[in-house]
Amino acid sequence: MTTKAVLVCGIDPSKEAASGVFVYTLDLAKALAKNGVQVKLVGIGSPGDLQSHGVDFVAIQDRPTTSLDFVLNLVKAAPSMRLSEDTIIHAQRPDDLAPFCISHAKNPKVVTLHGAHSDSVRANKGDVIGQIYDQIESFSLKRAGRIICVSKANMTHFQEKYPALSGKMRLVYAGLDLGVFNPADKREARKKLGIGTDAGILLYAGRLVEEKRVHLILKAFKEVEAKNGKALLVIVGGGKDESALREMAASLSLQRVDWRPIASRQTLSLMLNAADATVIASEHEGLPTIAMESLACGTPVVSTPVGIVPEIVEDGVNGYIVNDVSALPGIMEKALATSSSLSNNCAESVKRFSWESVAKEVMAVYDEASSES
Repeated sequence: MTTKAVLVCGIDPSKEAASGVFVYTLDLAKALAKNGVQVKLVGIGSPGDLQSHGVDFVAIQDRPTTSLDFVLNLVKAAPSMRLSEDTIIHAQRPDDLAPFCISHAKNPKVVTLHGAHSDSVRANKGDVIGQIYDQIESFSLKRAGRIICVSKANMTHFQEKYPALSGKMRLVYAGLDLGVFNPADKREARKKLGIGTDAGILLYAGRLVEEKRVHLILKAFKEVEAKNGKALLVIVGGGKDESALREMAASLSLQRVDWRPIASRQTLSLMLNAADATVIASEHEGLPTIAMESLACGTPVVSTPVGIVPEIVEDGVNGYIVNDVSALPGIMEKALATSSSLSNNCAESVKRFSWESVAKEVMAVYDEASSES
């Protein structure tokens, strides 16, 4: 019997986004379809290339707005969706699952926890909204047949928060498109991007929002730039804090910061290959995907110990762990000096995260959820 799955995520597949959840959802949909699953994605906007990969698409709103708007539109749209009772509903946030818990109570349900969403909600919206979110999160997780966690740290966090639900939690790492993210010639990558071949390049790629703490990278680079006139910080992405971060860079009198817009995955792969190290200063993360993509391209990672980072980055082997952010400038300098000696260890450390194997693990989770519904 053909497995049927509806993936639910507030993304527009037709537009590039500096988001690990965006990448995860699209790649998972394609990988599941390749493995014979009948897949439909419920999202925003247009399908992009999904249909050419055998993935159906339903848009419940025309353009991205807020996560709350997406949930409210799900509340309106879910009851009219015709789904057989054996169709698995797989949401990428607990609040996105809630409408289906009401309108399709009998369907098997899976939710992937990409991070501690509650912490982000509290940081951005305050304690009152955070408490409301926690109630919705608890409601959905109790009704999910299985809960996928994308890193050991992610799983530990939710096991401690919901000990009674630990038996439903499964550790399934995100996959990597190793056909896109793989080592390439550094000098050629820099030429294609119009970056000087003799620069020492530090790269940040992701959303420009408070929880990513890009301001710490800018402050650290101030010290790096003062000691190394050839060092270059490339910042790729966009977000609500972009203007403030650009103003901060100007106030710090930084001379060698190259700001670039959100890139396609092919261009991002070029940028990762052009860099000497990828820098992450987040306070909390589910993965982050960019760390895995960087290593796949042979580029060492300098990161705070968030998400999957302590599992894939071995200090002094394929990157450096930043346990104290005050040490970030020195570690960035060290990464520039040692990048070439670490690069050979990077790609090998993430080869196990192919989407072919990850899709099969997700399908096994679907089987578990279906058997108990």
